[in-house]
This record gives sequence, structure tokens and C-alpha cells, in this order.
Amino acid sequence: MKSAFDTIIVTINLVKTDWWLLFMLLNQDDC
Repeated sequence: MKSAFDTIIVTINLVKTDWWLLFMLLNQDDC
């Protein structure tokens, strides 16, 4: 159960990072 919970946390962090990178790229395109 602990390992499954850790996997979910890691996945969420990766998704957040992907969205942040996309957000930065979009801002660069706008500028």
C-alpha cells in the first residue's frame, strides 16, 4: 500500500512538472 501511494505521488509530481514546462514554453512563444 505504501509503495502504491508513493507511486501516485511521484506520478502527480511528474504531471505537474510537465504542465509547468508547457506553461513556460507557451509563455516563450507569446513573447
